[in-house]
Amino acid sequence: SRLTGTALSPITVRSHPGEWARIDAGANTTNDVINVNGRFTHYMEFEVLRSGFKRYINRIGCGVERFGIDVNAGDNKFINMVIHDTSLGIGAFQDAPNTELYGNILFFNGWVERDNTGRGCDHGLYSQNYTGTKRILDNISFQNFATGITPHGTSVVYLNNFSIEGNIVFNNGVIRLLAPNPGMAGRNFWFSNCCPTTHPAQNLRFVRNYLYYPTTVGGAGSF
Repeated sequence: SRLTGTALSPITVRSHPGEWARIDAGANTTNDVINVNGRFTHYMEFEVLRSGFKRYINRIGCGVERFGIDVNAGDNKFINMVIHDTSLGIGAFQDAPNTELYGNILFFNGWVERDNTGRGCDHGLYSQNYTGTKRILDNISFQNFATGITPHGTSVVYLNNFSIEGNIVFNNGVIRLLAPNPGMAGRNFWFSNCCPTTHPAQNLRFVRNYLYYPTTVGGAGSF
């Protein structure tokens, strides 16, 4: 999508009133389901999935495989979407400042690393940020293969200016928690910078988020 509106006149992409649109990539893991390269567009009230998605991917090491929605430009909003059964639900990184993710439902996103004893990989929502503000508000993220919501930085990317409020995040990683090497399984929310002395996280707002695991799940940590 290269749709580009303006700040005062954004484009809206949504289901027709009284209908429910589904964008289904089938078993395709070569491409993202939606790749967003335009600005000032609101995507809302439709479903993104891969029916027939083959969960076992023949590679060593977890890493982003393919996205349900890959956000590569700023000033877009994703509102009341349902995103499930993709490799990574939503990815919104440094090249997408001022992204808002509001009221989305994310579940069953992720895959299994075939060559490392069945480790669960990929997340409901994965993000980084440098300029502008990333707003992650009132989403529900559950039963994804690794984590539910993951702002994660490295030595070359930042974790600045996040507003994370009112999200409900539960049972992420439980699908693979009993694997011999569960990897990142068992985290609902993972705000992590691998190299904090390089780019310390700045200006995080984390308010009224609700995280849950059942007491029967050993090894799980919500935050």
